[in-house]
Amino acid sequence: MAFAVVAPFPELANLIQKACTQLDFQIRVEVGDLEEGVRAAERLMREDKSIEVLVSRGGTAKLIESRLGIPTVAIEIGTFDIIRALAEAAHHGKNIGVIGFKNIIFGSSQLGDYLGIKITELEYSRKSELENLIQQAVQQGLDAVVGDNASSKVSEAAGIKTIRMESGIEAIINALCKANEMAVIRRNEKIKAEELRAIVGTTHEGIITADKSGKIILVNNAAEKMFKQNRSQMLNQPVKMFASYESVQKALQKGEKTVGEVVKYDDVLLVQNISPVIIDREVQGLVISMNDSEYVESVETKVRKELYLKGHVAQYQFSDIATKSELMENVIQKAVHYAKTDLTVLIIGESGTGKEMIAQSIHQASERKKGPFIAVNVAVMQESLLESELFGYEQGAFTGAKKGGKKGLFELAHNGTLFLDEIGEMSLGLQSRLLRVLQEKSIMKVGGDKVISINTRVIAATHVDLSKAVEEGSFRRDLYYRLNVLSIAVPSINDRREDIPLLLSILNERVSRELGVMPPVYSEEVMVHLTAVDWKGNVRQIENMVSRIAVLYGGRVVSVEEMAEVMDHMPDQPIAPGWEVTLKLDDMKKMEMEIIDKALKLLRGDKEKVQKMLGISRTTLWRKLNH
Repeated sequence: MAFAVVAPFPELANLIQKACTQLDFQIRVEVGDLEEGVRAAERLMREDKSIEVLVSRGGTAKLIESRLGIPTVAIEIGTFDIIRALAEAAHHGKNIGVIGFKNIIFGSSQLGDYLGIKITELEYSRKSELENLIQQAVQQGLDAVVGDNASSKVSEAAGIKTIRMESGIEAIINALCKANEMAVIRRNEKIKAEELRAIVGTTHEGIITADKSGKIILVNNAAEKMFKQNRSQMLNQPVKMFASYESVQKALQKGEKTVGEVVKYDDVLLVQNISPVIIDREVQGLVISMNDSEYVESVETKVRKELYLKGHVAQYQFSDIATKSELMENVIQKAVHYAKTDLTVLIIGESGTGKEMIAQSIHQASERKKGPFIAVNVAVMQESLLESELFGYEQGAFTGAKKGGKKGLFELAHNGTLFLDEIGEMSLGLQSRLLRVLQEKSIMKVGGDKVISINTRVIAATHVDLSKAVEEGSFRRDLYYRLNVLSIAVPSINDRREDIPLLLSILNERVSRELGVMPPVYSEEVMVHLTAVDWKGNVRQIENMVSRIAVLYGGRVVSVEEMAEVMDHMPDQPIAPGWEVTLKLDDMKKMEMEIIDKALKLLRGDKEKVQKMLGISRTTLWRKLNH
């Protein structure tokens, strides 16, 4: 147990032991009255450092608490206990004295009227006063005295009939239970205080606390390092020496909090938060937490990456690009060199040639590979929506704006790469804002007035001739030159036909695995014909065709005729010499429905996956199913 007992006399100690047995308490009980009791308490605390509370009675309890400063629970002498002692004393006469410490005898004289006796209160605070008090009792002709243990001994020696006040078992049990509760509370408070001390001492944040007068009362290790001063030098100093005077005054006088304030101390920039300590609606002090600005920036970058940028990662690298084409190999080599710089890259190529794959590979091979990679298709958004997506917005910037505002993609891509696909479709108004971002390396949110510095690399892509767009006035000349610092022209599939068999093989294996079917077998004759097709949709078109073939003909050899039925583009001329295909409109509709039905079965009715696999819109799928 975390408490112990000092009993002023042996009889009380025995009674306390009985109470402990009833309560199943295992505690130490020492005997000692007044000064002896103080010494017994000192011995207990010296031998057992876990003691949080002591229990004693009367003057001994009062002395222990005042001398040693440890919380002490006094075993009360209740009114009934005093009445019982007075009633016994009344057998010896009508003139009775009550002697003891004030906390024991206070108000006892009023009991005389009820008992038909006269009661004289004799108060003492030190044992040395007892002999004089007893002499007063003798001179006053008292018939008997009621007192505590110490006074009883002196009065008996003086020849006066003495009745010692006893504490009942109920009072003892109440005192022991109260002490146990206090000990548990104090132990929990110590644990919490130690936890707080450990947190304050080990946290990376600098922490300073001040009292309501503004004097520093606590400084942790981190704050010492930030201000390059010893704790002893800072304690009792005005806290305004280490923080903004205005913010300190706001906290102490108005109880107002300040968050994210930048303060310069010598040559160090600190970001401080100041919070008032308010108890019962009155400011009792303040707490300042702070970090150096470089640490705040690094944490912010991590938060952006972990919380806001989940999923915004590059999936491909140069080794994932399958090619046997010398033309494509040259493109890859050029892109590898570009990855070593932070300059803006413009990727030009037809839709479906893998421009984003090149962009992701550049990011993965750069110093920014641990940062986010965020891609946005400029062509699919309205100007107002694209503006808020790219630059973010402040709270209340427009109707429907989220509470607290929103971070833009440029800000979220800090220390990473932002890929702007179909940049040629961007409006002239946004082109102007983009140009400023590339020049200033900073942004301003929609509806905001604060400039935010960013470190974001831009890679842009387009399928249109931007130089021609410049001449036509639909694209800013100055932005074109800003984007076209490093350029890459990605060849179409028709310009690297030697890659078609390789792509067919890779896509066939991957798509079949995703669909859970055996891969179809492409004969040499089919490969010849497919190599001769005009692939206007490039790799994306090839992947769509491979998906349809896998749905319909998984696990068997595909004939030229079957392959022709699923082609989404039929050439005006035969694909290869001697091969002609004629299809009626009804045949095409039947073929479409057969593909859709098989896809629905394979994907267990998931229409969203079916429309993605077949490369058709949700509306088109709905229309064909309900035709």
